[in-house]
Amino acid sequence: AKLRIHANGLFVQSVGAKNPQRLALSRLEDLQLSESQHVSPEETNKLLLYLEQKSNAYRRTDLRVAARDGNAEAEAKEASPEEEGEEENSSAGSSMATPYAEESIQLYQKDWGQMLDKLLSASSSKKVAYISLTYVPEHHCLYGFLTTNGHQSNDDGNDPVDEAEAGQQAPQFQVARQVFTRRQEDEFRQLQLRHHKWKNVLKRQICTYGDSERQELKQSEAELSATVARFSALVSPLLSGLGVTTTTTNGTCEEVEDSKQSSGGQNVVEKKWADDKDVILVLDTSLFELPWEGLECFKGANSLSRSFSLAMTYHQLISSEKQAENNAGAKQPIGYVVDPEDPTEEKQLSHSFKESIAAESDKWKGVLADDNDDTVVVSDGEWQQLLLDANAFYFAGFGRIMSHISSLYVAPLDLSQIRFTVINDKCSVEASNRVQSKLDNQKTELQLQFESVYNTALLWSLCGVNTVTINQYAISVESSVVYQKKMLKDLVSGQGLASCITAWRSDNSDADSKDQGKEEAKEIKEGEQLGKQKEIGRIRRRLYDRLNPIMCGVIGAKL
Repeated sequence: AKLRIHANGLFVQSVGAKNPQRLALSRLEDLQLSESQHVSPEETNKLLLYLEQKSNAYRRTDLRVAARDGNAEAEAKEASPEEEGEEENSSAGSSMATPYAEESIQLYQKDWGQMLDKLLSASSSKKVAYISLTYVPEHHCLYGFLTTNGHQSNDDGNDPVDEAEAGQQAPQFQVARQVFTRRQEDEFRQLQLRHHKWKNVLKRQICTYGDSERQELKQSEAELSATVARFSALVSPLLSGLGVTTTTTNGTCEEVEDSKQSSGGQNVVEKKWADDKDVILVLDTSLFELPWEGLECFKGANSLSRSFSLAMTYHQLISSEKQAENNAGAKQPIGYVVDPEDPTEEKQLSHSFKESIAAESDKWKGVLADDNDDTVVVSDGEWQQLLLDANAFYFAGFGRIMSHISSLYVAPLDLSQIRFTVINDKCSVEASNRVQSKLDNQKTELQLQFESVYNTALLWSLCGVNTVTINQYAISVESSVVYQKKMLKDLVSGQGLASCITAWRSDNSDADSKDQGKEEAKEIKEGEQLGKQKEIGRIRRRLYDRLNPIMCGVIGAKL
């Protein structure tokens, strides 16, 4: 319900004043807030039915609508169009006109159970966990809910459960609550403010020093590491209450890489809770900006994604399955906008992009910076056409993506054909920072809020995109190029988007002894020849670069 209120507000402020969906949402809100006893249930039901059919902001955040979408094909085979319309009208009327009736509650419980069955059976790795976290300041509490599909290892921690037996296991549920003391509440607020301030400082440092080995950048990395440690200590009681902990069992070193020798001579294997799991974090707005991907308890996971609500994730899963069926044999291109309004002379992003897609350039369609032009400005109409024609979308450039295209031109679009977007934005140099600051000075506070990471990812998700990958804060040109090369190489080779992000987040300090290190060592040599010292192909990716991109939505997206 909180998400729907936020999503409706975001949508209403993003589209034009005469947009039909906005008018319907505004009218429905007026009716719901009206204290008059003469409000027509028939008008309310008609508005709800219209929004369920037309408004992404309503449809993708409502559990009952998602449940009906999941059964739409089965119902269509059994009912004629007229009967189906009558059933939909009666369903909307019964559930919304009397929201607290016993019949409506039973219907909601049925939809909830159906949703959980779908969510827990959708993981390709057979192990999936959903963790929903909410902070309620009025209660001074942090609430947590965890559900897994029960695919666990045996009690001795060595032999996995047989797949046939695992499939029969019932879902596991856990709830927990952490009551904050006054000191912990102050610490939580200070942590949020400190992390927000750190992002601004990092942006200034990246604009000044790029990707060099300056002491200021090393200090920023150390500060982020300290923030992650403090944040982990603050939320550890809640995560422990949910069972998200690291356990140790006796075993051999070959079973798990992280192992220690006990005093008795036996090998003690350290087994993380997230090992081999797909983990989806459902976070509210107050928790979204914090560095969850850096917590130790989530290391070892197959993938770590974020979500706005379980109902939206459920809707995205249904939509992704339909996309897979519709895109079978389809020849829709992969859309892209790379390096628009690039203030640099080297045009590193565009050159790197050309090299990465050279083998399959016929499958890509978009706008790329030209060496002969200082900047490339993409019109709003070009943006919309690229988005509507693509089955996946990639962006790389300077500044925030919503500074290049207004939410006014994104919100009305139906982007349900786009499987995923990779948004490699917030690339920063001194010139781009000046341009972004000038643009920000001309915008209202509300417009700037629309361009936040949370609202950007939410808006694209509401428009129909099932997986959104976006940078949280500023990134240097050199790191953006390395990230782009690795992501595109892995995606083109057939890897899933979740696997690509997981590989990028992994610590590659010892990469010089592996194939990946050899490739990056070659980039170092090329960088030295270009006079860039060791900046372009630096082997060890810094912590703030590894934790920068986050994924929101379903985990099975791939080219």
